[in-house]
Amino acid sequence: ERSYVSNLGFVVHQVLNPLKKKQKKVLSEEQIKTLFIDIESIFSLHEQLLESLEKAFSNTYVGDPRHLKLVPVFNGVIQFLKIYTSYVNEYDQSIMLLTRLNKENTKWQQYWKDVTSTAEWQRYRLELSGFLIQPIQRIPRYILLLKDLLKSTPEHHEDFVMLPKLITKMEETANFLNTNKIKLEQINRLAVLNRQVIGYEGLLAPDRHLIKEGVTLQYNPMAGSTNVNLFLFNDLFLVAEKKGRKKQVDYKCLYAWKLKKGVIDVMVLPDTLALKNGWRVCG
Repeated sequence: ERSYVSNLGFVVHQVLNPLKKKQKKVLSEEQIKTLFIDIESIFSLHEQLLESLEKAFSNTYVGDPRHLKLVPVFNGVIQFLKIYTSYVNEYDQSIMLLTRLNKENTKWQQYWKDVTSTAEWQRYRLELSGFLIQPIQRIPRYILLLKDLLKSTPEHHEDFVMLPKLITKMEETANFLNTNKIKLEQINRLAVLNRQVIGYEGLLAPDRHLIKEGVTLQYNPMAGSTNVNLFLFNDLFLVAEKKGRKKQVDYKCLYAWKLKKGVIDVMVLPDTLALKNGWRVCG
């Protein structure tokens, strides 16, 4: 925990805060927000957790772990770990921006070069991406650490009974963060497809979410095979033809089926000389 807080502290105090003082000379406020998300709030939370852990250890008799109680410490912060939600959701955008800055922004390149020339950075010797990924890894790491702690805790210790409940709470928190990230990605993808798909109105609908998308071959005995894009939603199956340029991609809707029981079926076709591994959508 000391190492984690130290790493977050370096980012906040040695990278983020000086960057803010540059008054938009390096990055805009929006770029700073996208790059660092809410790492300051996470840092503040873990400073408090570290303080509580150190207090728990300082109150322990030397060489007598019976008096060390860690479950109450984690129970005191676990409800606040959902603060990671926005960080997990926006991490991909942060890394995409960082990649672009490292390639294209000379002011940022010089700023990071100056950071890596400091004595403080020499203690860590990590690229910024190496720092930014650590909050993503933190809660899964807690789960592993707590499971290892349970294996090493005597049955007569007070924490032994409470540790499984704490592990369950930590796993529920991890699942909550992952589920929210998936939901947000689905909403964002649906919004993009709503702009891109031509020939189908009302793709953006309440309670609709994308389950799977991919590319396959559509076979036509007269015209041969052509690539088509398949989009499977929870209530809709859409087949489209990609019509795009490098910077602008559109999809022309060829077929669309609303998914209701008994309305649509998938039939596996027997192999022929002209077609193998074929299937047909019937509806």
